[in-house]
Amino acid sequence: MSSYTLSWSRAVGDGSTGETSGGTKADATLEGMLSNLKKTLNKSGSVSLAVIDGPELGPQLLQVETQGGKSLLTLGVDDGDDYIVRNYVQSDKERNALAEEPEKIKLFGNYWSKHLICTDKEVVTAAFTEFYETGDVSKAVLK
Repeated sequence: MSSYTLSWSRAVGDGSTGETSGGTKADATLEGMLSNLKKTLNKSGSVSLAVIDGPELGPQLLQVETQGGKSLLTLGVDDGDDYIVRNYVQSDKERNALAEEPEKIKLFGNYWSKHLICTDKEVVTAAFTEFYETGDVSKAVLK
């Protein structure tokens, strides 16, 4: 099993002041990672889980940026030739839920296709748990 570095940044209070808190924790535990992830998903911010002693090739970094209940979930993978970013792509159920949203959704000043946005906190939590436990996330979740 690999070791991980956990990094996070999230809004303080209701987020209206723009004030944030965050940190980095080497040798992150599953419980600590899930606690930070839950706090961030309930506010706005980002969480990253980076492999620190795993193989040079393969999945390296899982990250979520979340704001207003909308999350961008990505996994960075080094294949030896390129650094590939696998993204979450919505299910039909989520596509229907976001049908009235504009084609591009703004998260922290960047615009993303609405089809890359996850609105299900359980999907994000399951992806982080799977990455922590196995070192990868199913290609059914992150394509």
